[in-house]
Amino acid sequence: MQLRTATMPRAFGGLLGLVLLFLAFRYGLSGLVGLYVLPELLNGKLSGALALSFGSDVLLLAGIVLGAALVFNFRGAAMRLPGFSSSSSTTRNLTWGGYVAVMVALVVVQEAVVPGLEHRNQVTAGQGAYTHVTVTTVDDGSETYVDENGDLTVDLSGWPSSEWAGVTFKTSNPSVLSLDATPAPGAAPMARYTAHEAGAARVDASSTDGRYTFQIRVDVGPPPS
Repeated sequence: MQLRTATMPRAFGGLLGLVLLFLAFRYGLSGLVGLYVLPELLNGKLSGALALSFGSDVLLLAGIVLGAALVFNFRGAAMRLPGFSSSSSTTRNLTWGGYVAVMVALVVVQEAVVPGLEHRNQVTAGQGAYTHVTVTTVDDGSETYVDENGDLTVDLSGWPSSEWAGVTFKTSNPSVLSLDATPAPGAAPMARYTAHEAGAARVDASSTDGRYTFQIRVDVGPPPS
């Protein structure tokens, strides 16, 4: 039986134990959650940033368990695991160095790479969020935002069909928000506006008999960079 010629330095073992304790508190719970979604992760059902986050959580949890087994020599792990139990100090040092490098890389992924991907996804989603905007009768009396050169569709088909004929649409500031398309005769009351420049405008609509009215404030601004 091959035995280690040197044991882990006590100072190194104590430092590693403190680091593992910190990692356990910081990432342990996330790693357990990652285990629950592991089937979805393996089947590719998670988005890129989410898959990377949960995948690194699971690997961090595995690294924490491995490190704890080595520090406390659970069931002789420090004397049995390849590399860590080598009789060659060079091999042991390289193995420990690789272990530390992997753990550091996983922490960097969690703290830097994943937040960066999430931020980029949010910005990408935000860039098109107000390019094509649709409001309906439930938005009456509220406010909305439209990017410059974007468009706004006002859909009032929620009104009774008996009121659809003759619905009129207006804009209070055509230089900011112009009315470009009105409903065809007999069609549902829907109109399309185009946003031209930064500013504010009000959209008004009313049925022929005036029983139904609609109004919304529209803020037009530059899209997020």
